Amino acid sequence: MALNISGLTRSGLVFGVALALSACIPIVIPAQPTVRASTTPTAQEALSSEGAAMVRAINAERSARGIAPLVADPALTTAAVRHAQDMQANSYFAHKSPSGSTHVKRIAAAGYSACYAAENIAQGQPSVAAVTASWMASAGHRTNILDPRGQAVGAAKTDGGYWVMVFAAPC
Repeated sequence: MALNISGLTRSGLVFGVALALSACIPIVIPAQPTVRASTTPTAQEALSSEGAAMVRAINAERSARGIAPLVADPALTTAAVRHAQDMQANSYFAHKSPSGSTHVKRIAAAGYSACYAAENIAQGQPSVAAVTASWMASAGHRTNILDPRGQAVGAAKTDGGYWVMVFAAPC
């Protein structure tokens, strides 16, 4: 029995010394990866900044006319961001890309199954208020904003001033 107590004492002593020594070992925390600022927004950034303001602005237009508000959708936001970035990167301004992509194809590629889809684009307006006013003054763009078939929306703006808003309803 004396050996067991002595063994426990030695074990306890060894454990205590190891614990004390471990407190002296520095803990290395890996450096956090460097985050670079992007010149064009990601889908989340687009909706959290100008995109969110765009959605509020067009929902105000819809509400003023008794039309149900649109719900922001991540897949539609992705489609909007991709088109805005593509137009900026490839220096064009059109609903159909040089590669032949249309808003319907972009919406499907983003993972949204739409039975109704429309798209508004603009370039150069300095603010959400200006782009909203521009779209409301255009018959086709105004129709897209006020179409009661629309249920969901995605919106984006690049630093280069390309604005895209995608409207859809699921199947």
